[in-house]
Amino acid sequence: MAPLTSVSGLASGIDFQGLADAIIAARRAPLRAIQKQITGSEQRSQAYLSLESRLRGLQETARSLESAGTLVRKDV
Repeated sequence: MAPLTSVSGLASGIDFQGLADAIIAARRAPLRAIQKQITGSEQRSQAYLSLESRLRGLQETARSLESAGTLVRKDV
């Protein structure tokens, strides 16, 4: 018996390959949505890590300036 996708659509007028492609695409849609969410979460995570690193660098620079007497700390 020949596979269903090899049946010619000429006699029935049905595009079996197009139908199969549409079904596959529809089943993959939720996966693509989840992958998009994961990508967005990874990008936000990298942005937070970058921000944290820059803030630590700023903090270290401020401490070194303070210890060198260049920066005067005024507590209010």
